[in-house]
Amino acid sequence: MYIGVLTDAFIININAVGDRNGRVNATDSDRLVGVTEGLELLLDSYFGTIGASQLMNFLEMESIEASNTSLVVRLGIPTYTYLTFGINLVLSSLW
Repeated sequence: MYIGVLTDAFIININAVGDRNGRVNATDSDRLVGVTEGLELLLDSYFGTIGASQLMNFLEMESIEASNTSLVVRLGIPTYTYLTFGINLVLSSLW
């Protein structure tokens, strides 16, 4: 069910990018931008959830210093990588 929700969100975002660019049918660049923005949104949501949980438990926690590092690796040509990721999402939602 979670994969189905993500797939719908990515498809809606890809169509929104196409609409924003004035196209009826989404192009490869629209798909790339739509998937990229969707992944950024997931990461933002993840960090927002962590921040909210820290605020909720503020009185029950000790103060500490921490750092967070995100490692990003570029694999191949982004268009093919994102399209492959999208196809895997769609196929996973069918199982």
